[in-house]
Amino acid sequence: MKPKFWRRYRYTDLLRQVGIWFAIGLLLATLVFPLVARSQINSSEKAAQLVQQGQGFYQRDRFNSAAARWQQAVEIYQKQDNKLQQAQVSTYLSLARQKLGQRSTAEKAIATSLELLDRLSSNTAEFQLVLAQTLNAKGAISLASGKYEAALDNWQQATQIYRDLDDETGITGSLINQARAWEKLGFYRRTCLTLLQAANSDRNCDFTSPHDWQAVRESFERLPEDRLKAMGLRNLGNILRLLGDWEHSERVLKRSWQLTPSPEEKAITLLALGRLNRDRDRQARNLYAKTYLSDIQQEARDNAFGYATQALSDYQQGIETADRIGARDLVLQGRLGKLNLLVDRQQWDKDTGAQIDTLVDEIIDSKIGDRPVSHFAIQAQLNFARSLIEIESRQELAIEYLDRALDRAKQLRDLRSQSYGWGILGRYWANKQNWTQAEEYSRLALNASITIDATDLNARWRSQLGSIYRDRGKIKQAIAIYQDAVNDFDALRQDLISINPDIQLFLQQDVETVYRNLVELFLDNTQNNSISQANLNQTIEIIDSLRIREVENFLNCNLAAEVSLNEREIDPNAALIYPIILENSLEIVVRLPRSPELQHYTILVPKQELESTLVQWRTELERRFVSTQSLVLSQKIYGWTIEPLQEVLEQTEVKTLVFVLDGGLRNLPMAALHDGRKYLLEQYAIASVPGLKLLAPQVTRNKHSVLAFGLAEVRSGFPPHQGFGELANVKSELNRIDRQVKAKKYLDREFTSDNLQQQIGATDFPILHLATHGQLSSESANTFLLAWDKRINVGNLSTILQQNSSQAIELLVLSACQTAAGDNRATVGLAGIAIESGANSTLASLWNVRDSSTAQLMSWFYQGLSQDESKAEALRQAQVRLLRTPGYQAPFYWSPYVLLGNWL
Repeated sequence: MKPKFWRRYRYTDLLRQVGIWFAIGLLLATLVFPLVARSQINSSEKAAQLVQQGQGFYQRDRFNSAAARWQQAVEIYQKQDNKLQQAQVSTYLSLARQKLGQRSTAEKAIATSLELLDRLSSNTAEFQLVLAQTLNAKGAISLASGKYEAALDNWQQATQIYRDLDDETGITGSLINQARAWEKLGFYRRTCLTLLQAANSDRNCDFTSPHDWQAVRESFERLPEDRLKAMGLRNLGNILRLLGDWEHSERVLKRSWQLTPSPEEKAITLLALGRLNRDRDRQARNLYAKTYLSDIQQEARDNAFGYATQALSDYQQGIETADRIGARDLVLQGRLGKLNLLVDRQQWDKDTGAQIDTLVDEIIDSKIGDRPVSHFAIQAQLNFARSLIEIESRQELAIEYLDRALDRAKQLRDLRSQSYGWGILGRYWANKQNWTQAEEYSRLALNASITIDATDLNARWRSQLGSIYRDRGKIKQAIAIYQDAVNDFDALRQDLISINPDIQLFLQQDVETVYRNLVELFLDNTQNNSISQANLNQTIEIIDSLRIREVENFLNCNLAAEVSLNEREIDPNAALIYPIILENSLEIVVRLPRSPELQHYTILVPKQELESTLVQWRTELERRFVSTQSLVLSQKIYGWTIEPLQEVLEQTEVKTLVFVLDGGLRNLPMAALHDGRKYLLEQYAIASVPGLKLLAPQVTRNKHSVLAFGLAEVRSGFPPHQGFGELANVKSELNRIDRQVKAKKYLDREFTSDNLQQQIGATDFPILHLATHGQLSSESANTFLLAWDKRINVGNLSTILQQNSSQAIELLVLSACQTAAGDNRATVGLAGIAIESGANSTLASLWNVRDSSTAQLMSWFYQGLSQDESKAEALRQAQVRLLRTPGYQAPFYWSPYVLLGNWL
């Protein structure tokens, strides 16, 4: 007989071995169970055999058989009063019940485990390990029930137990579980950092450098088990998708698929790849809608088709893999994802009809409406109904499934699901112009969401009701409820990335519609001859808030409003101009210096005509000569935007025009507007702000030292540099700057991300000048600067520039950057860089200009700064001098330089 201490050591050792599998039990199809320490009592031997038999059945996905064996083992341990082993096997049993969709029974089994453990109240290692496993299983059930905060709490407790026991595998598994809960709660960066912590990586979530990426991958590859590696990598891939890093998301998901031996895990990963390529398809179609260049449109269309085709293939492979092992929930998830993609692409691909009909029939045949009442079943039915309602021939069926889901949600007292179902019905009846039904269901949805304090749903249904009231001519009610919706958006902004991804997508797409509808109602003068000052002030407040939302969506963060709009004087020589593009008019609101009242002008021009004219002008501006068509278009736009207020500008002796631009105007140089005699630049200094609440103007003079980095040489065969050419005049540009102001210069190989960060931390300077290739886009993933060693993205730039803690950067100059071709909202990327860098002002170009003219313009610009001119006036003088230089008269050379932010 072995000594008693040996038996205890062996049991603890085995518990440690199994700890990791229960740490990630909710995510794994197969679990590794311990060989329970044998007792001299025959019943204990029988119980041990039953536990092992259950393990075998579970690994073969025979969950009923596994549950039966474990139930017998539980009864034996109960008769023996062996509370610890009874608790442990009850935990096993709960996971089998969960797999069978028996949530209530699973919860009872976990409750039994915790009650038994509470009676023991032991501090032994065996006890603590079983407690950790039980907490992990309880977290799994909570997550599946939609109780994400409770799941996180369970897993955090489990993590702490593993830490106390110095159990590295347990820590790793429970951290992976925590990451899953953080993802469900919408904290994507927290999810990413938690996963890296699980892999013992001290890196952040920026993988722009191949070295950084390799280090993170190696951290996961060092984890003790292939299934654990696969699980960590898949969760990392999912969160990288949500963060927009799709290249690395695809890499880690494919590696996860290679590592896992489990068919269920392979199916889950394939569905994750399907979601990734579905998102890529959406982005490509979004780019198509935003761009105005035919070649970019064609490329976007081709890319969208390719991504959609791959997504459908991924979903289908996932469905087939799951179907082979009888994983019904995964099969249903795959079919719903595939249907969602096809319905989403109906307007793009007319050949989807047959595929949609086949999928709908398959989902119906799977008895989606007859599943046991559960959170998953309700969500699946709502998802199905949401797709069906977009298929004209299936809308009656959609209503049936909505009613069915609402009945089940009522049984579970799931008010959130009820709210969502009623809201979909409200939208359906609004589309049918049945306003009575639309208002009734939207009200039901709103009342339910108010009851549970679901601010995200409050915003959605108030927005929906606002549109219903507006279309019914109930203007006062529409304004009131739209204002409530705006307040909801403000509340959501405080916790922006804790929103469910589907809700977040709604906000990104529809928040602008809500704000613009409210602005249109404020500026409606059909009932009165004039518009009140209160309405005008509210209008510009809303536009400023909308700009904040755009930058927040770009940066995926919350921005505090630093400046409140009030009557204080900003600049006694500057006029603040808000051109606002509505469906049938261009509305212009102007704040003049030394005047308490706002001015308002309405120009009756359809949005389609205005935007089309702006696109044509942008195309003409990029010609290297002064085209007749460019001047004609320029004068036409001048007539819409400046001529109505020209007289009042002259009367108030305005010297600077500060624009808060809208729509297609944001990607155009207002300096190149022409009145038939001269350019606007020759009359006024010009600047733009994304909104006064984002960038506050303030005077800072006599500080002109410059930290300058330049990249003239492009590394051949280096992937981050592919697609870019040399900038031969960068060295000359830096030397010219040095002759005008004091400059510290770093060129080519000295321009690394590490050296940039080091010099920013060690140097006291107000101006950072980066003469390098870069791209500004409305997508953060496509906004970057080029350094010698990598592409520096927005998030990484923020980390680097935060080293300059002694003072804010007064001016960030991006002299060779350009906005993404055809992206009408690319200047959101410029605003994003300005905010992330902490710079008070940012100077960049709207398109790629010859670096010889750039070098000359920058020299004159710094000369103006050295003479104590404002930044806007220094830029104006430099542009005028270039305009009057032979060979550079075309707006192509001098007009694309835009100053964003503090113009003083």
